[in-house]
Amino acid sequence: MLKRGAERLAAVVETLVDRDAVEAAQGGGLLRAAPPRPPIIAPADALEGGHRLQGARVLVVDDSEDTRALVEEFLASTGVILTFAQTGAAALEALSLAIVHLVLMDLSLPDASGLDTTRALRLAEQQRGAGAVPVVALTADTRATVAQQALSAGCAALLGKPFTRAALLAAIAAHCRPVGRSPSPALRLRFLANRVREVATARDALARGDLPWLETLGHKLRGNGASYGFPQLSALGKRIEDAARARDPRRLGELLAGLGLVFREPR
Repeated sequence: MLKRGAERLAAVVETLVDRDAVEAAQGGGLLRAAPPRPPIIAPADALEGGHRLQGARVLVVDDSEDTRALVEEFLASTGVILTFAQTGAAALEALSLAIVHLVLMDLSLPDASGLDTTRALRLAEQQRGAGAVPVVALTADTRATVAQQALSAGCAALLGKPFTRAALLAAIAAHCRPVGRSPSPALRLRFLANRVREVATARDALARGDLPWLETLGHKLRGNGASYGFPQLSALGKRIEDAARARDPRRLGELLAGLGLVFREPR
């Protein structure tokens, strides 16, 4: 059920993205870089050991089978949970469907550069009101100009290839989001069941024009969805909250229809 729900979330929320808002964010100066600070290029002789990474979820984005195998072996005994993507598009899809604490992003990918993929990630995070997932760029080109480009694109650091196990551990430990215990499958299912019951209530609220109630619904969904492992629900919650605040019943109707599609059982 969880897998099927995740697939529906990805499909439905994609159709609900406000394209005008995306274009405005791209052209309206919303993607301002944080105050510059030099990216950390982890030294090849970084100290080994001492990193507690148990349960950290790391997405490795690299089309090189050799690099993926090396990262997997280096992190085999650390308790890190690895997932892999070979293209920028696959990386963005993976990031939309699961909780990720850190991304290792190769800068040369088959379909897009790692910098462009990071920019797209930052834009998607802005659109759904989510926190930024740390990205560590991987590249053999460690010139200062490349490091600055990585920082400007939204990367937290740059790790030069070839890298040692110690350097990889140091980079992950320095930038990985704090890892908390994930909700149990039973709790996640209960969370989804509660959302199913809310669909009919939300439609009734829209019919009677109770926009403050819908704004509260969207706010709660925005705040809780990603915490339960459903970032798409957080994205949808933000759009419901914004539409209710803007007093836009037509848009609210579209969004609630999408929410209903997410939880509809296949015939």
